[in-house]
Amino acid sequence: MRQFLAFTKKEWREQLRTGKFWVLAILFLLFGVSAPAMAKMTPWLYETMRDSLAEQGLVVQAVTVTAFTSWQQFYKNVSIMLLVFVIMASGTLTGEYQRETLIPVLTKGLPRWKVIVSKSLMQILCWSICYWMAFGVTQLYTFWFWREDEVKHWFLAGSCIYFMGIWLILLMVLISTWLENNLNVLLGVGGVTLLCYLAGMWKKTASWMPTRLLQAGKLLEGALKPKDFFGAIGMALAFGVLFMMLAIAVFNKKKI
Repeated sequence: MRQFLAFTKKEWREQLRTGKFWVLAILFLLFGVSAPAMAKMTPWLYETMRDSLAEQGLVVQAVTVTAFTSWQQFYKNVSIMLLVFVIMASGTLTGEYQRETLIPVLTKGLPRWKVIVSKSLMQILCWSICYWMAFGVTQLYTFWFWREDEVKHWFLAGSCIYFMGIWLILLMVLISTWLENNLNVLLGVGGVTLLCYLAGMWKKTASWMPTRLLQAGKLLEGALKPKDFFGAIGMALAFGVLFMMLAIAVFNKKKI
């Protein structure tokens, strides 16, 4: 346990020293602020464009902005948030391969499984802090401006995206045990995600695919119900555990 804690502390210090955590925190904070900000500015933007559009024969109707509008903007940003995080985290193992910094640690007796678990937990920790910060900022400003009376299941919707992020992180760690190049890792994660998305187009498997969680914004308007996401959440967590076990098995046999 002492070795595991020491290695995990090293990982956390590296996140801070390289600035990756701070970059992600700032970007996610901006994502969180931008959703209610864009919603609040929408009527002003339409009013500003009214005259120029009228000259072209287009009539702009009055725009009503609600809490739902703010959350819609947040879920439009979700795909970008996930992409940014995966890109920033994709070097968690490939960087170690290229710098050969794992060799001294492993030769000193650190079990390989602890490397995988530590790096996975560190990425999940960073994702948790950054994501819930962005979600919390959006929630705070949305509640401040419009209240939340008409928005349904807002916390469950946010949790769906959180579980999707964990699924992507553990998938990325698994692929990183096979591939040693950041670009290849990103392509691998993108390929698996695309396959899940395509499988989700089949009615019988749609509700079980982890990519179903990206539709969490539909909970807010009642287009989908909470029970429509329970299967996808369960599969995301189950596959996450499987990815972790496979990553440990592959890494134990990998030549470094």
